[in-house]
Amino acid sequence: MLLLLLLAPYLLLLKVFGLGFIFDFEEFAWAFRNTVIQSFISALCSLGLGLIFAYGYFALKSEKNQKIFMAVALAPNFLPPLFILLSVLEMIDPMPRGWLAISFVHTLINLGLCSMVLIGAIQNKLATYLESALVLGVRRRAFFFRVVVPLLKKDFLFIFAFVFNICFSSFSIPLILGGGKGTTLQVLIYEKMRIANDWSSALVISFLQSFLLLLLGLFIRRDGNQKTKNWLVRADIVSSKVSLGFFILLHLWLLLGYFFVVNEGIDRIQPHDIDGSILLPQMLNSVYLGLLVAFFTFVLLSLFSFAIERNWFQRFLDSYTTPSTAFVGFVFLLLWPTSKETQILRLGVALSFLFIPFLLKLYLIPKINLMGPQKQVAQLSGASEQLIWFKIVWPQVMPEIAFGAAIAAAWAIGDFALARMMLIGNDTLALAAETLMSSYRLPLAGILSVVVLVVSTSCFFVVRKLIYVFGENLKKKL
Repeated sequence: MLLLLLLAPYLLLLKVFGLGFIFDFEEFAWAFRNTVIQSFISALCSLGLGLIFAYGYFALKSEKNQKIFMAVALAPNFLPPLFILLSVLEMIDPMPRGWLAISFVHTLINLGLCSMVLIGAIQNKLATYLESALVLGVRRRAFFFRVVVPLLKKDFLFIFAFVFNICFSSFSIPLILGGGKGTTLQVLIYEKMRIANDWSSALVISFLQSFLLLLLGLFIRRDGNQKTKNWLVRADIVSSKVSLGFFILLHLWLLLGYFFVVNEGIDRIQPHDIDGSILLPQMLNSVYLGLLVAFFTFVLLSLFSFAIERNWFQRFLDSYTTPSTAFVGFVFLLLWPTSKETQILRLGVALSFLFIPFLLKLYLIPKINLMGPQKQVAQLSGASEQLIWFKIVWPQVMPEIAFGAAIAAAWAIGDFALARMMLIGNDTLALAAETLMSSYRLPLAGILSVVVLVVSTSCFFVVRKLIYVFGENLKKKL
């Protein structure tokens, strides 16, 4: 049933439109080329810079500073793209359009997550080698090429494929920065549906895109049973103060860009620029959307935490990637006719479809894979699958589900790409900010983005706290 849920958008549109049409292969090849180029460059640069910044992490000696490093590194990946776009557009004026600009912003967004994955891999796999290298006086270059690269080769491939998948199916960044020369498959799907009204071509492009990502996922996997060891080893040989300085400068540059655009907005804002009768409904709609997505994400992650127990389903999830954003948006537009009063509900369901695969891979599956010994003991004791899930799995993954639902709520509040397709008018804060940004009114967009940040952050902590309290009460009752 859950497998059909993931594949539903494709099956439904295939039934509605069939395959009787003329396909423009030349146009597809052009968009495919742009998509592959920007995805490849984004993945390669994210991996390279992520490794450099991982060395910067090990230059920090105190646990407090390392936690600050992790928070700063992950912020661009977990904040809605709106904030990175505003910062970059403010600092680079004029901003070029095309696959190079898309790759640049994708790299800024994903390199922090790459750093965290590599830090964990170094701690898991290189601890004993670091001790030996320290005793033998091995040089950094020799250690890197003879130890780091061979032992982390699979991790490098996994990170590259993971970021490639994300960038291959990205919609919001290409929509803003693609221009006429950087049309990607996602933007082509959007144009086929919205401009050309060619739904059949859009469907086939989506199938081809998803098949390519599925194929890539089949060949590149990562061991999900790794667990970070206690880090008590001196890591001088994999540390670099220069890398740490580069990390600090890059994120200061991003922070200053956002500060400049907000400060400029404060200086320029006029009383007539703020209409409370419009801003308040936009804020309420954004909160409503965030809570809806949090609820749907909580329910779906809970259901998937049970289904993941089946090996065949987990193998499918290893290769499954999020469907096309543009494609999912128009599936819901076509198959779920709704009024202006209920369109937020439809958008919330669509966003949940998009977020679930990413949250499963990043949070739920690694945690559940660590429970193997507990489940084996329970099975030997005669416990059923349902009882094991209810007594062991579900309570333990509740923190991950809480975080996943909370971050999904924050992402939903900051979404403007899918909302642009599915909503009538600027009904949310992010849509209003995107409209201002697209019309080059960056200062006002910066002011509105602050409101988005406050609302999404508040929603994140409220949702996480509510689900955490629910999980604690569940543990007490069990």
